[in-house]
Amino acid sequence: MGAIYAVLSAAYRFVVENLAAIVAVCTVSGLVLLIGYLSAKAKKRDEIAPSRSGVQPTPPPLVEPRTAAPERIAPAYRRGRAPALARWVPAGESVTVQGITIAAGRFYLGETLSWEGQEINSYVVNPKLSAQTSRPDAAGDSMPYWPSYADVTPAARRAFLDWMSTGRRDDSYGIGHVFVFFYGLEHRLFVDRDVASAPDCIAEVERLLARRVDSESFQGYGRRFVDMARCAAGMPLAVPQPSAERSHSLEINIPVRLHLGRRLAQSSTILSEDALLW
Repeated sequence: MGAIYAVLSAAYRFVVENLAAIVAVCTVSGLVLLIGYLSAKAKKRDEIAPSRSGVQPTPPPLVEPRTAAPERIAPAYRRGRAPALARWVPAGESVTVQGITIAAGRFYLGETLSWEGQEINSYVVNPKLSAQTSRPDAAGDSMPYWPSYADVTPAARRAFLDWMSTGRRDDSYGIGHVFVFFYGLEHRLFVDRDVASAPDCIAEVERLLARRVDSESFQGYGRRFVDMARCAAGMPLAVPQPSAERSHSLEINIPVRLHLGRRLAQSSTILSEDALLW
């Protein structure tokens, strides 16, 4: 008992003599534990929050992004040399591209075109790009809304060349192939400003408009092309007549604009029959 009493007495004296230090240590330890508890609780709340809001964190990609397929890139770009400028193939000239003979002409052949410091290859038929496939994409299912000859698949290129080889007279091909060809005509007339080719380009677009009535989009772009081409070449436009056929465009077509402009140049009054034109 004496030994126990001695130990308790010593402990009591230690506490009394070091009370301030003991209180300080307990206070600091308590603050550290409190901060740790609050941090852990906040972290847990952040982990639970996404599941409550329905937003899941984006997982990292499983694979590295793939670069464009080599067969879709012109060899000139892969080697780092400047691509050769394309030339215009006129109507009647026969050329062979990837083993396919095209005799109808009216397209750009080469690697690229240059306009205002930019290289354009969307509608340039590049003979170095692969068009080898056992299943041509005639329907154009693999082609985007704004197709580009340089970027579409070899199957789509093969189908485009096949369509061109028919003289562009096979209407079973998708409208994407028609647009790739059509873009080249726009460049020839409005970028190269080859006004001498306007009658031939207009006739070709009018022929396609008569055949491809299945595409309202092409009908709209094609008709505007014909009107603008006639204006650029100084060719007369037919005087518009009232029609029950309604256009899907929100714009007044060019012949009506010109007609109303001439009318207003002569008089400040628009006739009642003119009001029926749009």
